[in-house]
Amino acid sequence: RSLSSFFEGKEKSQANWERNDSLTYPMLSLYQKDGCHQALQIADEWVSPLVFDGVGLSNTYIVLMILESCLQQGRSVLMIVPESAKNSVWRIRIDRLLAPEYHRLLWRFVHLLAFNFLI
Repeated sequence: RSLSSFFEGKEKSQANWERNDSLTYPMLSLYQKDGCHQALQIADEWVSPLVFDGVGLSNTYIVLMILESCLQQGRSVLMIVPESAKNSVWRIRIDRLLAPEYHRLLWRFVHLLAFNFLI
């Protein structure tokens, strides 16, 4: 019962933050919210979440929510993204959506690493 009570309070806190304070969460579809919650559960098992993204607008918003959640918690994130999307997708969306609220923390906790596909 004690463990249940401990985790119940933590879940409510995260849920309240998502509903009331998150910039990204209201923009997500139900499918994206489920994906985000699953990704955040996996991220909780690691010291620092690693987010790899290829293409896809649906995934982009899930990743933005993960970034926001980690920033809100003061957790670092390493993002590995295609070189072609680093500035044209990620820098623009992160700066537009998250920078106004998290400008002091953003590039201290979010590390954006680009790679080129070699086929």
